[in-house]
Amino acid sequence: MIVGNLELYQQVIDAYNRTYNEYYIRKKGQSKLTLIGHNNFANNKKKLILYPFINDCPELINRIENEEFKIVNDLNLIIGTYNVTCGLNKN
Repeated sequence: MIVGNLELYQQVIDAYNRTYNEYYIRKKGQSKLTLIGHNNFANNKKKLILYPFINDCPELINRIENEEFKIVNDLNLIIGTYNVTCGLNKN
């Protein structure tokens, strides 16, 4: 779990003798979590869900587009980076 202007939550799912993680995001103060996806989601689907949360941080989006960050593998880093750069001083 990462908490800041953006909050990231992870749920471990054990289904059909296989374990995987689901990732949820929300803006601080929102009551509803939004599912970003799990390891099987296509990267473009994840971008459609994630980008509205970080649309005020074009530098971070560029880093994702340039594959400096991978959405699932680096999701903690992406949200942490957002919170200490673009997310500072936001309500």
